[in-house]
Amino acid sequence: MAAGRFYSGSLIRRIRALERTLLLIGQFEMHLEFSRAPAAEIVMALREHPEFSGLKYLRTCAEEIAAGVDFPEAWRTAVSDCAADALNAGDAELLLSFGNGLGQTDLPGQEKLCAVHRRMIEERLESARQQYASKGKLGTALGTAAGAVAVLFFL
Repeated sequence: MAAGRFYSGSLIRRIRALERTLLLIGQFEMHLEFSRAPAAEIVMALREHPEFSGLKYLRTCAEEIAAGVDFPEAWRTAVSDCAADALNAGDAELLLSFGNGLGQTDLPGQEKLCAVHRRMIEERLESARQQYASKGKLGTALGTAAGAVAVLFFL
């Protein structure tokens, strides 16, 4: 039963993390357009927003930047160390790609980077939602069934 709930919970955590990541990319895009601030400043500003409190990689990146690490390395470290808490390897690779592109081009290039990554995250989010709809409840049901079989076995 616990395994099924854990599986179902991990699917939900991934969905929530992808939803927050979509919001984060939108905020990056807005900050780039209106303030033209460097990525490190944007991270420091966004870490305080409550809607991003569940993004451990954002908090870790901000801590690294505050400790004097430059943005690209702070982002790489944070995503590598923290994304696996809620995201899968493909999601983390996409986040690494996003961070690697920030600050590397002019404003229109960075806006395109945000738009492309937003679309890719949206696709991954839709896939995660479909996976939860088809397998999330099944995992809980299988966990419950396994618990019932274990009880019967010990009777």
